[in-house]
Amino acid sequence: MPDEAAAARHLHARSQGAGNGGVAPNNSLPLDFNALSKPDKNLDYGKLFLAIAKSPGKIGALMELQKKTKFAAEQLADVLEKIIW
Repeated sequence: MPDEAAAARHLHARSQGAGNGGVAPNNSLPLDFNALSKPDKNLDYGKLFLAIAKSPGKIGALMELQKKTKFAAEQLADVLEKIIW
């Protein structure tokens, strides 16, 4: 069985910027996604469209968020693969 404490330390180190190109987490989001959600917590695309139309300057930040989210998902998959296998 893998060492869960070591895996947790590894995840924590990565979340602090170690081992991921020096990218530390940034909690500021370009849009308030809670305000753009339906009661069932799914994204309301009409609200999203209006928010982007009102602030087109945020498109770049949204694209950067997409890039960072993809990177984080890939890193998480790598770590989980090491833990599981």
